[in-house]
Amino acid sequence: MDFSNYKRDKGSINFGEIPKNGVVFLFSIWSESRLYLSHLINTLNDYPNLPLYIIDIDDPLYQVFKDQYDFLSQGKGEVLFIKNGILENIIKDYKSEKNSIRSFLDSAN
Repeated sequence: MDFSNYKRDKGSINFGEIPKNGVVFLFSIWSESRLYLSHLINTLNDYPNLPLYIIDIDDPLYQVFKDQYDFLSQGKGEVLFIKNGILENIIKDYKSEKNSIRSFLDSAN
């Protein structure tokens, strides 16, 4: 999937990395979860200090992430907050929980 069209007004979007700190969006190309990314990016513009990491669960990088953080994605567009290498908070289904994303990010910030 080409993410070159996704931009944040403030803050960074990272690919191909496993973070120690930041917000991670797990998605699958075959799932509608990829459609939620624009909403998440727009919301994250209000949180420029929180870097965003995007990981496709069908990419080999996800296997490393899964092993490191002991988290199995269901392909529903999970959003995870990682601080100092510890998984602190999870939104397990972005579609059904997107209205709580601001409180999630406030707790992460």
